[in-house]
Amino acid sequence: MGETVTFDDAKEVLANIKYKEGWRFELRQEMRPVRECSCYRLFAHCDCPDPKEVWLLRLNCPVEDAFTPGLMRTAYGRWWEIPYLTRGDTARTAFVACLMMEEHECRESFRYKGKAIYGPHFDIDELARIASKIEAQPNFQTEVLSDER
Repeated sequence: MGETVTFDDAKEVLANIKYKEGWRFELRQEMRPVRECSCYRLFAHCDCPDPKEVWLLRLNCPVEDAFTPGLMRTAYGRWWEIPYLTRGDTARTAFVACLMMEEHECRESFRYKGKAIYGPHFDIDELARIASKIEAQPNFQTEVLSDER
């Protein structure tokens, strides 16, 4: 399983992760009362005592903005983590941050008829309004090949 890490251990793990040129991770500690708790680990909500220490992981990377020409430094991703993580959990969280950033960029850059149809910045109420107008898509089935032909 692995031993839980201290804040300094987690920083050391993140310092040893390399992905793309200019991409880096920040980790900081904050104290939060439970009533303001937004402590979301990747796949579970915590039941933290009050007050609790949370770790904020943020990925910073240079990306070309989809709406402004040229490179910009963009801060992306925030995960509130309590200090009960292993070295592997810390590395996996950083990996998922990279995946989410790549997906974000893909959604901004993927175009159909010049429009970012899967863009990451759509208002959810507008998406719900559009979805309510769309009839169910036809059910496409693939042909099953067998040896009985």
